[in-house]
Amino acid sequence: MNVLLIEDSPAIQKALVMLLTRLVPNGLSVISSDNGKDAFKLLTKNSFDLIITGLNEDSKSSFLDKILKNTLLSKKSIIIYSSQKPAMDLSKTPNIKHVDIMGGMEKLADEIKSLIN
Repeated sequence: MNVLLIEDSPAIQKALVMLLTRLVPNGLSVISSDNGKDAFKLLTKNSFDLIITGLNEDSKSSFLDKILKNTLLSKKSIIIYSSQKPAMDLSKTPNIKHVDIMGGMEKLADEIKSLIN
């Protein structure tokens, strides 16, 4: 499984890589980016099964906009995690899931598990 992780905090990035490694002990490849601009470049040059990103940066929002406008990329499985409701309407994008992490990362782990099983 190839995962693109977009997170600007090194500590959270490390915690998420550890979580992914625990959930997918074999055959996992995680490529991380700390901003949406670089992440989009990675996405156009690599094949990813899952994209995981937060919603707290403008560059990440424009990253999601670029994905949704790209026919080839718009069907990718995407998990957005945040402690706030996303501004964009995700009801018409079933491949994009929002996970509220206000109470911890267990909901995020459950959503990842549901996509990889």
